Amino acid sequence: DYSLFIVSRYRDELARGRSIDEAIGRALGTAGTAVSFAALTVIIALVGLTVVNIPLLTEMGIAAAFAVGIAALIALTLLPALLRFTGLRIFSRRQRRLGFIQAEARRKHRHPAASLLRIGAGIIGLGAVALPLTDLQLGLPDDGTASEATTQRKAYDLLSQGFGPGFNGPLMVVLDLEQAGNPEEAVNQFVASTQGMPNIAAVSPPTILPDNRTAILSVIPTTAPTSGDTEALVSDIRSTADGFEEQTGAGLYVTGKTAVAIDVSTTLGDALIPYLAVVVGLSLILLT
Repeated sequence: DYSLFIVSRYRDELARGRSIDEAIGRALGTAGTAVSFAALTVIIALVGLTVVNIPLLTEMGIAAAFAVGIAALIALTLLPALLRFTGLRIFSRRQRRLGFIQAEARRKHRHPAASLLRIGAGIIGLGAVALPLTDLQLGLPDDGTASEATTQRKAYDLLSQGFGPGFNGPLMVVLDLEQAGNPEEAVNQFVASTQGMPNIAAVSPPTILPDNRTAILSVIPTTAPTSGDTEALVSDIRSTADGFEEQTGAGLYVTGKTAVAIDVSTTLGDALIPYLAVVVGLSLILLT
């Protein structure tokens, strides 16, 4: 995109009757400046993902920022050299033979009002397309969002129909029994406490490690992994951790793919305002 932007301006300058060298210079001085600003803004936005404090996003952002920097560097250095070799051959033979260059210049600048109307129509169209964003629900995708033609989605739907939607997103509950006075009683108390919680379809029998220090249970929600009710269930179970530890001495932790996805989404939501502040602030400084 950066290179095409500069090439487009280069063609426009040639169409105005500029020499090849002058057209390259003007293209870099106008479109090239815009490319520099655009690339630096994107780099700021990508590197700004470090604010979210999720290592995977930080690594992805830095790698993508590096790729954007290379693309901009090529557009601002290698591309002008290639344009110098290309010269007027940036136009087709037919265009050069028919005197396309001057005609193109006259066509582009004959009806500026029409260009403004097209831009306005485009903005209105984008606004209409963006209306569904008002009902956007943030979260990480799972097999339930895959195409209905994929085997993953078919398996997801079959499991939901046969065992309930929550079967696709079980919660893993880990009990740390090292400080528990009575490990078995602590496990039984947790199982009993889940009986009164809403949105729980089933709780698997506990798996206790041979050293009696850790117990693992699977909690099956009644709702889908991406449902708000499932998120509320994770929060409800975690809210009992302090009281459970006071009563039994055992630590209570909720993990698993579904819980991790909820945690990531929550972290992203909490970091949205600081992230926007950093990106917009640095972009304004850059623009100034």
